[in-house]
Amino acid sequence: MEPISKPKNLRKQVYKRIKEAIVNHQLYPGMKLDEKQLSEKLGVSRTPIREAFTRLDQEGLVSIEPHRGVFVSRITVRDLIEVLDMREVLEGLSARIFTQRAEEEEIEELKNILRPFTLENVENKIEEYNLANVDFHNCIIDGSKNTRLISTIYNLYDHLSMAKILQIISVTGRAKKSLKQHQNIVKAIEKHESEKVEELTRVHIESLHNDILENLDKIKEKHLHLTTF
Repeated sequence: MEPISKPKNLRKQVYKRIKEAIVNHQLYPGMKLDEKQLSEKLGVSRTPIREAFTRLDQEGLVSIEPHRGVFVSRITVRDLIEVLDMREVLEGLSARIFTQRAEEEEIEELKNILRPFTLENVENKIEEYNLANVDFHNCIIDGSKNTRLISTIYNLYDHLSMAKILQIISVTGRAKKSLKQHQNIVKAIEKHESEKVEELTRVHIESLHNDILENLDKIKEKHLHLTTF
């Protein structure tokens, strides 16, 4: 991590920098965080570091253990399933709101994200599709324009990033299924069928949930920073 050069919104910058390092695995699950070391790397006092730890603890990204220190949270399979359960409900809601509010250009943006992929080529473009998958969901989430909902869902995404969810999608071999589900969601959005879009979105995320449970052994073999229940 590079030193923070601008003092404006220092607390926010320190929190953001440490959070990004956790989500991107520069600070890995189970790692003990050294307050002094972080303050030296970021070029700040220990006070904003402590404040960042408190906030990250509230978000579940670190664990503050009395008399032991602060540790980057480990993500268990149970944690992942709980996050997906919440994501199913909240993203279903965001998809319904998006459908009710969506302008034609926003719908066209969704279609453009999926346009490079077909059921015949998607497995050969898995890395591109993984990124497109993120863009697809983000487009709908941001398009809901509900700031509290957006913030809550992205906090869940931080936990999924810690679990390297994109690799999990590859391991479960669900690319064709995922693409087809995305295509069906777009068709329903085009018809402004908001309740159907919510249902399709929930089914989409529930299927990821089920695929993970069915492929736990493969997932563990890939060492995807997941521990057992």
